[in-house]
Amino acid sequence: MRKILLFLIIQSFILSLAPLQGQSKNIPADRWLEIDLYWFNHQEIETSVEKFWETYAPLFEGVTGWKGLIMSIGLSPGYVLDWNGDLDARISLPQNMRPWPMLECKGQLTGTTEERIEKWKQERLAKADRSRWASYQPWTYRELRTLNETLRAVAGKKCGIEDFKVGSYVTGWESFYGCDPIAFSQKHPNSFFKVQVNGRVFNQLALLKADPTVYGAYPDGIPANTPLVEFFGRQWGDLSRKAGLDALLMKDCFFQPEAYHRSGPFGWAAPADPKKVEEWHQATSKLVRTS
Repeated sequence: MRKILLFLIIQSFILSLAPLQGQSKNIPADRWLEIDLYWFNHQEIETSVEKFWETYAPLFEGVTGWKGLIMSIGLSPGYVLDWNGDLDARISLPQNMRPWPMLECKGQLTGTTEERIEKWKQERLAKADRSRWASYQPWTYRELRTLNETLRAVAGKKCGIEDFKVGSYVTGWESFYGCDPIAFSQKHPNSFFKVQVNGRVFNQLALLKADPTVYGAYPDGIPANTPLVEFFGRQWGDLSRKAGLDALLMKDCFFQPEAYHRSGPFGWAAPADPKKVEEWHQATSKLVRTS
């Protein structure tokens, strides 16, 4: 049975660069790169993978530990929550995203914080090229599995990298860049809850209502009062085995609802009742164990 590697990392871009000139070429460390699914072409998977290795193979040279790739599959947990067990089903990927401007920043803005914000709006945001947002192709889970298998195969044949690992990441956001909320949250609105800054995010305390929909880990539907954390964990387990994923990276708003802000699931301060804190801790523990 494939070993599932669970990375409890809220915000991560995988580290380490090539050794400095004159140092040993052996790097006693692990190295994981992070990339978005839209970097690859689902109609030309082998060509895409060849291009990937031509570009990034040097980053793994000399690394003696684990070597792998973490894939962003739509920036949200939709591909896990909506998984129905059918490899030929379309992956739940964000739709109707408002283009995020790709800004060409030239130098440091000057002035007070308020002045810099205004300059950013007028000098950079207003002039941004909004046509460069990369939209997602209609990937299926089977194509994702083929991509994972091809990445490993080419790693071994052409790069001499054995046991290359491919994982994916999830965030706790219900939607990204103004896109439509994921399908699962439309059926189970309580699976996400509103926090003060970051909108609606993954609700570890949610209990799901009965749902006759076929899911990968629940072919007979979801029983009433199933904990969301248990549902997610079992879904991930079923999906990872069938799609060939080795690792899971949990990022923004999954464990800590307010990304980039010093507040938690209960607001800016912990609640007076310690039982509420313990309930959240137990839900987090169950999510880790189940996944």
